[in-house]
Amino acid sequence: FFAKYIEPVILVKEEDQYEIVHTSFQSTSSCNLMSVNAMSENKNFVEARTRGRKQNKRYYVIEQNLSRLLYLKTYSRIDSIDHMMIKNANLKYRTWKYWHAPVNHAKGLAIATAYDIYREVCEGHLIPNSSVKNPIDPYTFQDILSRQMCEYDPWSLFR
Repeated sequence: FFAKYIEPVILVKEEDQYEIVHTSFQSTSSCNLMSVNAMSENKNFVEARTRGRKQNKRYYVIEQNLSRLLYLKTYSRIDSIDHMMIKNANLKYRTWKYWHAPVNHAKGLAIATAYDIYREVCEGHLIPNSSVKNPIDPYTFQDILSRQMCEYDPWSLFR
């Protein structure tokens, strides 16, 4: 059984100060990748791969492009870089839905990133003369974010 090779959909939107590239892989999965200023071009090509050893060694090719290659080479880095901060966010609940784990991972990453930005502002790196002597710890920061989210009213945008 061979999968039919279908060209991925590649969309590029160029703005004044940035470029957004959206890639959709139709023949391999429903995977969509977006990047901002991460690549200057996105060409399609095939890449040789091998599996197995000695007599059981198999050779095959996979469809590839620069967007997918960037994803495959870097997707594990997020786990190694922010593992402790994401773990400290402690976002857990029981569910049978398979997509909740990556969503919680993304929320934990957003919390960790927001706290890192807060720390940079407190240290005076982003806004000059804005240093804070005693910044709050990550747990208090997360409690404040939770309270803000509970009080947030999305309908206030339309009033």
